[in-house]
Amino acid sequence: MNNASQYTPAFFQFVAFKRDVDGFAVQVGAFFNYYKLMEAMDGLSDKGIQNTILHSSLKNGEPVFRILVGPYASREEAKAVLRTLTSQGVEGIVVNVLDLE
Repeated sequence: MNNASQYTPAFFQFVAFKRDVDGFAVQVGAFFNYYKLMEAMDGLSDKGIQNTILHSSLKNGEPVFRILVGPYASREEAKAVLRTLTSQGVEGIVVNVLDLE
């Protein structure tokens, strides 16, 4: 089956700019596929989750995009946000953003 048949044409609007980030965040997704990333971002927006940032890097020579909610000054604050996200049906893990490669 052709992967293109899995995609629904769509328009996405977003604003992107680089920023310095430290502290902790809740990682709610990691994607190698840009279209799936955009669908996930749209799904979070539909749930009212707006405090998202995107971390891009390479894994095994391929681009990977991580969706993070945050950042927060402490691990405890990020854990509290994770509990709220979980109650909204969003799974994630708390990460130290400085540990992301």
